[in-house]
Amino acid sequence: MAAPSTDTRRSMLAKVHIAKKNLGMDDDTYRAMLDNLYGVESSGKLSVKQLDDLLGHLASRGFVATKKGDAKPSKSAQNGKPIIAKIGALLTELGQREGRHVPWSYAVGILKRQSGVMRLEWATPPQLRAVVAALHARVQKLDREAQGKLLTGEGTINAGSMPF
Repeated sequence: MAAPSTDTRRSMLAKVHIAKKNLGMDDDTYRAMLDNLYGVESSGKLSVKQLDDLLGHLASRGFVATKKGDAKPSKSAQNGKPIIAKIGALLTELGQREGRHVPWSYAVGILKRQSGVMRLEWATPPQLRAVVAALHARVQKLDREAQGKLLTGEGTINAGSMPF
């Protein structure tokens, strides 16, 4: 059996320290627990099997590990709900102008390019407003192009070319 990677070990150590913080353990209590259970003062001296055992012990004391995706939305994300609704409306409007469905991933792509944030829910209100501005600019550009076609006659149908 291959040895666990250092990334796995590092991840387990991080989870132990998150558990320590979530359980409200001060440093002295934490070190006393390590000394009592394993005879060490630092979790860095534990093997992967011991770290796994320690995580089980911390779980029995009330620690519940969560995945990154399980985190609650921040206050700024809740403040951004109306702005996210505006983004949805602009995506619909853009889709009507282009004659196709414009998915939410279009707005997420704008957000990624502008600020590096990977999800609309994680963005701050100013970052969301920047996405709204970009979508609004795109809708206005399409409106100007359509207006230009009407003025030049490109968008009109020639009655002589109709098949009936």
